[in-house]
Amino acid sequence: MEITLRAPGTPIDAMTLDDGLHAIGRAPDGGLRRVDGSDGDARVWIRVDRCGTWLTVVDGVRGVHVNGRPVRRCALLRAGDSVHVDGTEIVLTAPVATPDASASPVPLAAAAGEGADPRVVLRGVGGRHHGRSYTLDQARALSAGCIACEGGRLVLRAGGDVGVAVNGAPCREAVLRPGDQVVLGDGQRFVVEAPLAVVPDEAAGADAGAAPAPGPEPLRPTARRLPLLLVAALLLAAALSALLLL
Repeated sequence: MEITLRAPGTPIDAMTLDDGLHAIGRAPDGGLRRVDGSDGDARVWIRVDRCGTWLTVVDGVRGVHVNGRPVRRCALLRAGDSVHVDGTEIVLTAPVATPDASASPVPLAAAAGEGADPRVVLRGVGGRHHGRSYTLDQARALSAGCIACEGGRLVLRAGGDVGVAVNGAPCREAVLRPGDQVVLGDGQRFVVEAPLAVVPDEAAGADAGAAPAPGPEPLRPTARRLPLLLVAALLLAAALSALLLL
């Protein structure tokens, strides 16, 4: 997932995070900018690797927060997170799919005509719903709209005056995928979660309909192996008897 920083009015606004290390420090005007980091001018480091996106706070730096919570050393980031460094907000954004005809389906429906997979949940990670999880096998009303399964896709449609952002991008409607973060303007944060077994059909490629490869055949005793085991057992018993007679 491509992640871009959003920090209006700063040199790092619209900066794309490629794989590797990115040092963020102070700009001459007191804002934030990308720095070399080799001479100790970094305030935080952002590392992108195959395991995810990581924030590391430089020793001695204070006042760094992720989604309103202080971070002293490091934190795992996801698209939609709000990072505050020296009073400047940085929002991690990622592309959002819209529910048009070209959007690829999300495999959240158990079968045609059925509701979404009950293992897919909306987990609260901020606001008054923090720590709670809600199944998405039926439509869920939010303070800013609703989330419902439409044609095998999990669709969020915003309504009312409360703003909605998906993966850090403001939107009115979006197709949600596992891992997406939904933030409502009233301070509520949710993450869409699903088991690893729920994967897109197209991810399997041409082998999607192929039968699974046969596993190794379980080991079974054969007529040739069985006598050898009996001989070994008899020899062991004879050796023990001889030791007892000594």
